[in-house]
Amino acid sequence: MILLSLLLAEEAALYDPAPPPDSAFVRVVNATPGSAPIEVVVNGLSLSSVGYQQATHYAVVKGGERSLSAGPTTAELSFDSGAFYTVVLEGGTLSALSDTPNDNLAKARLTLYNLSDAPVSLKTADGQVAVLEGVSPNGVEGRAVNAIPIELAVFSGDQSITLPKVTLAQGNSYSIFVTGTDPVAAALVRDTTRTN
Repeated sequence: MILLSLLLAEEAALYDPAPPPDSAFVRVVNATPGSAPIEVVVNGLSLSSVGYQQATHYAVVKGGERSLSAGPTTAELSFDSGAFYTVVLEGGTLSALSDTPNDNLAKARLTLYNLSDAPVSLKTADGQVAVLEGVSPNGVEGRAVNAIPIELAVFSGDQSITLPKVTLAQGNSYSIFVTGTDPVAAALVRDTTRTN
């Protein structure tokens, strides 16, 4: 009995506690050009401040209608249990986008959020291999890719923005946020979740 208790205690220390079954996963990205860092609060839970093109980690919140504030901007948004959301702060408004989590632990997942006003594509930095092509304004597209070191770039018309080289890891997800207008700006972040 003592041995079983010790094994259970070790297992609890090894793994993060599972979130409640009625949980939703919510993060906020700041897509307002020139914005200073803004404090984000979701349902009373304070998240990190986010500057332009930065995103908070996913916070675990109870599903249903929840209050959210980013600086002076507030909104009541509805989140389904078990789902992932990216809430975009842009121009004094908050809008929720439904996310697709990475369900292939042998691959990495890349998701492009086109928050600009022009179609964009994600390719290798040399432009030779297309990853996500022709993502429309306010569109979100993603795909599972091999977990390798890679240098990517965002292409918009004649403009290209090379992103920092990244080593994609199996089971991880990465987001590319494209914002602004002629020229656009782009940033790549690794998605993270905070369970407590």
